[in-house]
Amino acid sequence: MKLGSLLLVVIALAGATSETAGATPTARTGSSSFCSIARSVGRSIVNSTTLPSGRVTPAALKTAYTKVAAAEPSLLATEPASLKPHLRPVFGFINVLIADWKQADWKIANLQPKLPTLAAQARKVNPHIRVVQAYLDNTCKLGV
Repeated sequence: MKLGSLLLVVIALAGATSETAGATPTARTGSSSFCSIARSVGRSIVNSTTLPSGRVTPAALKTAYTKVAAAEPSLLATEPASLKPHLRPVFGFINVLIADWKQADWKIANLQPKLPTLAAQARKVNPHIRVVQAYLDNTCKLGV
């Protein structure tokens, strides 16, 4: 799995929308809260990373990942039961990635030495990423 796939899930986590109409009231409330929080973070990330030049700057990366990290407690608090065994490992990896980005001063050139280790960690979390992405696509109706 490429690191770009993880970024898609981060964006998906941040950009999810509404709940499934056929869900039970309890599930609908939980998924609605989860998807609403994710959508709110998504808007903020899109606004902070939409650049006229099309280039992602270190400052934009820092802003995007910082917002996802800040939303972690709320997303975990509202996560549906079906995501409980999957969302935490995804955030675990996101937190490792954020720590590495910070150490690299948010510059891709400085992150290069860590890429083989990050790629190996990404492969391990990939099954969890697929489950989270499927939930966001099917329940929150976000196609990534």
